[in-house]
Amino acid sequence: MTQPVSNSIAHASSRADGGKRPLSIAMLSPGWPRSKYANGIVTGVECLRLAFRDIGVPIQVIAVEGRPEPGETDVHALPPPRPTSLFARPARWVAWRTAPYQTHRLEMADRIWRAIEPLIAAGKVDVLEMEESFGWASEVARRAPIPVAVTLNGPWFLHGPLFDGANATEMQLRIEAEGETLRNAFALIGPSRDVLQRSKQRYGLAARHEEVLPFPIGDHHGKGPWKLAGCDRNELLFVGRFDRHKGGDIAIDAFARVAARNARARLVFVGPDRGVTDPEGRRWTLKDYIEARIPGALASGRVVLTGQIDPRALAERYRNALATFTASRYENFSLAAMESLAFGTPTIVADQGGLPEHVLHGKTGLCFPAGNDAALAECMLELLDDPEYAARLGAAAFTHIAREFNPTQLARRRLAFFERVVEDFRSQRAS
Repeated sequence: MTQPVSNSIAHASSRADGGKRPLSIAMLSPGWPRSKYANGIVTGVECLRLAFRDIGVPIQVIAVEGRPEPGETDVHALPPPRPTSLFARPARWVAWRTAPYQTHRLEMADRIWRAIEPLIAAGKVDVLEMEESFGWASEVARRAPIPVAVTLNGPWFLHGPLFDGANATEMQLRIEAEGETLRNAFALIGPSRDVLQRSKQRYGLAARHEEVLPFPIGDHHGKGPWKLAGCDRNELLFVGRFDRHKGGDIAIDAFARVAARNARARLVFVGPDRGVTDPEGRRWTLKDYIEARIPGALASGRVVLTGQIDPRALAERYRNALATFTASRYENFSLAAMESLAFGTPTIVADQGGLPEHVLHGKTGLCFPAGNDAALAECMLELLDDPEYAARLGAAAFTHIAREFNPTQLARRRLAFFERVVEDFRSQRAS
């Protein structure tokens, strides 16, 4: 699949007069637009896109799924797979039958390359940032005359085992492809210290450039932070999928404990239903799980299911709830939790992954042992019983996020990292 790089592409990033121009960045997004994808990476890419624009940095977005919205000239959908000639179809059929994972990996890398190649040739991209998933990055990097920075958004050795029904063979292939990509990466970005260190230990990584660079957190849609006076003191908010990874089952089990002790407490569950398989092998839908744990809760309105909602509607949910909680069995960087903190909404998270780096128990939020629904319930009851304490946690979180996750500052940090990466990459190519 590797193709030679033409001279016109290789030198497209240099100006004819030998002077420097602003660095141009491309980012791969799993989907587009943000409003149609319940995905923290899509949200993070959109926040960075706006922040880079504000500091005058050109940015292009390559969307794996979806398409640009009207008028978006800096967002690009992937081209379709290359057409297969009549003579090549038998060989392609055999490839898909005998090595489907690798065939898909190569085909997707080819589509990503064909989306980015004309932008490089036009001088619109100097560095590409993309995640490690499926090992696409190493295939793209083999062709690209620009550096590819690999971001650890979801290393499969950490996340894969948390999904129901994961195929063991496919999981192993994905982990192997992921490891190859990370070991060969010129630059690595960790959204949290935890995920960067775990990945380095797992794969023995020694990238030439590495840095912890979280996504910035979006705005408050012009309405300011959470206020105790404006919230419903009985409402708890869960943002995440109903699946094992995001801990939707833990969320319901914890609220069942809360509901048994607090007759006024209500739960709003925001997110899609992917289903959960229990230890006995029974497959549950979200509604069935709620009815089994808290009979009548849906009919009475004690539990409200919204499904996926757009960012503005979610912002209102953050403002209306007394507290937001997540229950993921692992998170390297939870956008749902970080957005809640950014609004100043009192927040409860599991004490694993990158979350404890910013949710300091008893200071900027509450932490509970991952997977422990009884401990999560106690945290919820603590805030329900003492809203003023919840408000103090929320105010401290708001200050912390405003200081540490300012979009302009994080965009400048990422830009400085990319400038070092690009300079070193060009020096290596020139030598």
